[in-house]
Amino acid sequence: MSIFDRLFGTADAKPEGLATISEAAAALERLRVARAANVQRESEVIAERRAALGSDAADAVIAKHDRELEKICLDDERLDVLEPRIIARLSALQSSERAALLAQLRDIYNARAAALDAAMAAVLDPLADLQEAIRQLDAAGFSGEARAFVVAPPNVGNAIVISGETLENWRQQRERVADMHAAAAAPRPASAKPVAMGKAAEPEPVRESIKRAPSRAPLRHDGPVAYGFAKIAFLRAGVDLGDGMASVPGDEAVRPLEVANQIARSGAADIIEIGAAGADAAE
Repeated sequence: MSIFDRLFGTADAKPEGLATISEAAAALERLRVARAANVQRESEVIAERRAALGSDAADAVIAKHDRELEKICLDDERLDVLEPRIIARLSALQSSERAALLAQLRDIYNARAAALDAAMAAVLDPLADLQEAIRQLDAAGFSGEARAFVVAPPNVGNAIVISGETLENWRQQRERVADMHAAAAAPRPASAKPVAMGKAAEPEPVRESIKRAPSRAPLRHDGPVAYGFAKIAFLRAGVDLGDGMASVPGDEAVRPLEVANQIARSGAADIIEIGAAGADAAE
């Protein structure tokens, strides 16, 4: 039986044809078992060959041992070539499976966020009616009597947890996160310019790696910070704000957390706010 038969079940199979993580993992385990068996058998054949040499065995016996040792060596070379290909295929399958799981969980989150959005919107009118009823009791002079039966809606400090403002803020934050991720995932257009037939292409102008500092007062003051992003306050001029503009000291911009960390480490800005769920990721 050939190495390919033992690892993949057929001589026509290849590591790149493994279809599932379990198939790739099983092939990798069979390869390692085959290698261990070769090591064991090689040790045994070497011992048998030495014994044959010591007993003045026929040349044909020695040649048989030599042929088996050559076959073991050839098998080991094939295993060494196949192992990185199987590992690469296993890694690709695992990455694909994680990407599919992330997409599935993202869809679940989006569906449940939309359901909560609708539920919060539906409660706004009844909440306003309840608050109006409480105001009417106060206006009629029944504030003292009302304490016996009025239970105010849930609140934090003096703010109602569910309100039109909090719902709208939540919606805007979700829209910003979706827009940021969509922009990051969008394919970037090719920058090459078409060249007319028969004409030599003009050399591209050398672009400055650092933007010239604009002469303006600080204008950039981004709003709330979504999960996975951070707000940074710039200490230096001429740093890319992410939208083609260059910073001046005092600008405040929301950037992806990794980018914000890089800018902060360079000394160009300080991180002043991190998206709530990503606080422990800051460096």
